[in-house]
Amino acid sequence: MKTAILLVCLMAFIQTMAQPAKQRQPVTGRFRVTEAMDTVFHLFKTGDMLDVSLQKGLRHYRNGKLVSTYKIIPATIKVKKVAPCLKPPCPELVHDVPVYYAGALNRYIELDDLSSKSYLYAAPEDYNTQSGQPLREGQWALWYVLKKTGGKSSFIGHGKAR
Repeated sequence: MKTAILLVCLMAFIQTMAQPAKQRQPVTGRFRVTEAMDTVFHLFKTGDMLDVSLQKGLRHYRNGKLVSTYKIIPATIKVKKVAPCLKPPCPELVHDVPVYYAGALNRYIELDDLSSKSYLYAAPEDYNTQSGQPLREGQWALWYVLKKTGGKSSFIGHGKAR
Protein backbone atom coordinates (compact mmCIF):
# COMPACT_ATOMS: atom_id res chain seq x y z
CA MET A 1 0.00 0.00 0.00
CA LYS A 2 2.81 2.43 0.91
CA THR A 3 4.55 1.63 -2.36
CA ALA A 4 1.39 2.40 -4.36
CA ILE A 5 0.91 5.74 -2.59
CA LEU A 6 4.56 6.58 -3.10
CA LEU A 7 4.32 5.75 -6.81
CA VAL A 8 1.25 7.97 -7.24
CA CYS A 9 3.01 10.85 -5.44
CA LEU A 10 6.14 10.36 -7.50
CA MET A 11 4.18 10.29 -10.78
CA ALA A 12 2.32 13.51 -9.89
CA PHE A 13 5.61 15.12 -8.86
CA ILE A 14 7.35 14.12 -12.10
CA GLN A 15 4.39 15.19 -14.24
CA THR A 16 4.36 18.66 -12.66
CA MET A 17 8.12 19.09 -12.89
CA ALA A 18 8.37 17.76 -16.45
CA GLN A 19 6.51 20.78 -17.77
CA PRO A 20 9.08 23.43 -18.75
CA ALA A 21 8.97 26.69 -16.78
CA LYS A 22 8.45 28.66 -19.98
CA GLN A 23 5.13 26.87 -20.42
CA ARG A 24 4.15 27.35 -16.79
CA GLN A 25 3.23 30.99 -16.32
CA PRO A 26 3.12 32.68 -12.91
CA VAL A 27 -0.33 32.43 -11.34
CA THR A 28 -2.69 35.35 -11.92
CA GLY A 29 -6.25 36.02 -10.77
CA ARG A 30 -8.35 37.34 -7.92
CA PHE A 31 -7.96 35.92 -4.43
CA ARG A 32 -9.47 36.39 -0.95
CA VAL A 33 -7.08 36.06 2.01
CA THR A 34 -8.40 33.29 4.29
CA GLU A 35 -5.38 32.92 6.61
CA ALA A 36 -2.47 35.26 7.31
CA MET A 37 0.85 33.89 8.63
CA ASP A 38 3.13 36.76 7.53
CA THR A 39 5.18 37.75 10.58
CA VAL A 40 7.53 40.07 8.67
CA PHE A 41 5.46 42.70 6.85
CA HIS A 42 1.84 42.14 8.00
CA LEU A 43 0.63 43.32 4.58
CA PHE A 44 -2.77 41.68 4.31
CA LYS A 45 -5.53 40.73 6.76
CA THR A 46 -8.05 37.92 6.59
CA GLY A 47 -10.83 38.95 4.20
CA ASP A 48 -8.65 41.25 2.09
CA MET A 49 -8.80 40.81 -1.67
CA LEU A 50 -5.78 40.51 -3.97
CA ASP A 51 -5.83 41.00 -7.73
CA VAL A 52 -2.68 39.60 -9.35
CA SER A 53 -2.08 40.63 -12.95
CA LEU A 54 0.95 40.65 -15.23
CA GLN A 55 0.01 44.13 -16.49
CA LYS A 56 -1.20 45.86 -13.31
CA GLY A 57 0.85 44.09 -10.64
CA LEU A 58 -0.53 42.98 -7.28
CA ARG A 59 -3.44 45.18 -6.19
CA HIS A 60 -4.59 44.96 -2.56
CA TYR A 61 -8.21 45.79 -1.63
CA ARG A 62 -9.78 46.07 1.81
CA ASN A 63 -13.53 46.61 2.17
CA GLY A 64 -13.79 47.23 -1.57
CA LYS A 65 -11.24 50.05 -1.58
CA LEU A 66 -7.79 49.94 -3.14
CA VAL A 67 -5.22 49.97 -0.33
CA SER A 68 -2.02 49.61 -2.34
CA THR A 69 -0.48 48.38 -5.56
CA TYR A 70 2.79 46.44 -5.67
CA LYS A 71 4.87 46.24 -8.82
CA ILE A 72 5.71 42.60 -9.47
CA ILE A 73 8.03 41.30 -12.17
CA PRO A 74 7.58 37.76 -13.54
CA ALA A 75 10.74 35.67 -13.21
CA THR A 76 11.88 32.08 -12.85
CA ILE A 77 14.15 30.75 -10.15
CA LYS A 78 15.70 27.35 -9.58
CA VAL A 79 14.25 25.33 -6.70
CA LYS A 80 15.69 22.08 -5.36
CA LYS A 81 13.17 19.45 -4.25
CA VAL A 82 13.79 16.05 -2.72
CA ALA A 83 11.83 13.38 -4.57
CA PRO A 84 9.83 10.99 -2.38
CA CYS A 85 11.46 7.59 -1.93
CA LEU A 86 11.31 4.60 0.41
CA LYS A 87 14.98 4.50 1.41
CA PRO A 88 17.30 7.49 1.79
CA PRO A 89 19.21 9.05 0.23
CA CYS A 90 16.38 10.36 -1.94
CA PRO A 91 17.24 12.03 -5.26
CA GLU A 92 17.21 15.81 -5.42
CA LEU A 93 15.65 17.44 -8.46
CA VAL A 94 16.31 21.01 -9.54
CA HIS A 95 13.64 22.72 -11.61
CA ASP A 96 12.63 26.21 -12.69
CA VAL A 97 9.65 27.73 -10.89
CA PRO A 98 7.67 30.70 -12.23
CA VAL A 99 7.60 33.42 -9.56
CA TYR A 100 7.28 37.18 -9.18
CA TYR A 101 9.89 39.57 -7.86
CA ALA A 102 8.28 42.14 -5.56
CA GLY A 103 10.78 44.99 -5.40
CA ALA A 104 8.99 46.81 -2.56
CA LEU A 105 9.35 43.68 -0.42
CA ASN A 106 12.80 42.78 -1.75
CA ARG A 107 11.60 39.19 -2.12
CA TYR A 108 10.55 36.62 -4.65
CA ILE A 109 6.97 35.44 -4.13
CA GLU A 110 5.29 32.35 -5.51
CA LEU A 111 1.57 31.74 -5.85
CA ASP A 112 0.56 28.07 -5.80
CA ASP A 113 -2.95 27.65 -7.16
CA LEU A 114 -4.57 24.36 -6.23
CA SER A 115 -8.19 23.39 -6.83
CA SER A 116 -9.56 24.35 -3.41
CA LYS A 117 -6.93 26.73 -2.00
CA SER A 118 -4.09 28.89 -3.15
CA TYR A 119 -0.93 29.72 -1.25
CA LEU A 120 1.39 32.73 -1.30
CA TYR A 121 4.97 31.83 -0.40
CA ALA A 122 7.97 34.14 0.01
CA ALA A 123 11.63 33.36 -0.53
CA PRO A 124 14.17 34.46 2.10
CA GLU A 125 15.26 38.09 1.82
CA ASP A 126 18.89 37.16 1.28
CA TYR A 127 18.20 34.85 -1.69
CA ASN A 128 20.36 35.97 -4.61
CA THR A 129 19.55 34.74 -8.11
CA GLN A 130 22.97 35.86 -9.33
CA SER A 131 24.70 33.19 -7.21
CA GLY A 132 23.25 30.42 -9.37
CA GLN A 133 22.49 28.37 -6.25
CA PRO A 134 19.03 26.78 -6.30
CA LEU A 135 16.67 27.62 -3.47
CA ARG A 136 15.73 24.64 -1.31
CA GLU A 137 12.02 23.89 -1.17
CA GLY A 138 11.98 24.19 2.64
CA GLN A 139 13.35 27.73 2.54
CA TRP A 140 10.07 29.19 1.29
CA ALA A 141 7.91 30.76 4.00
CA LEU A 142 4.13 30.36 3.77
CA TRP A 143 2.71 33.86 4.22
CA TYR A 144 -0.95 33.57 3.18
CA VAL A 145 -3.61 31.00 2.39
CA LEU A 146 -5.92 32.29 -0.33
CA LYS A 147 -9.19 31.32 -1.98
CA LYS A 148 -9.52 32.05 -5.68
CA THR A 149 -12.63 34.09 -6.49
CA GLY A 150 -14.37 34.09 -9.83
CA GLY A 151 -16.03 36.77 -11.84
CA LYS A 152 -15.01 40.19 -13.02
CA SER A 153 -13.90 42.58 -10.30
CA SER A 154 -16.78 41.55 -8.04
CA PHE A 155 -15.03 43.04 -5.02
CA ILE A 156 -13.81 46.29 -6.54
CA GLY A 157 -15.65 49.55 -5.97
CA HIS A 158 -18.79 48.08 -4.40
CA GLY A 159 -18.26 49.38 -0.87
CA LYS A 160 -17.73 46.04 0.84
CA ALA A 161 -15.87 42.91 -0.15
CA ARG A 162 -18.23 40.08 -0.99
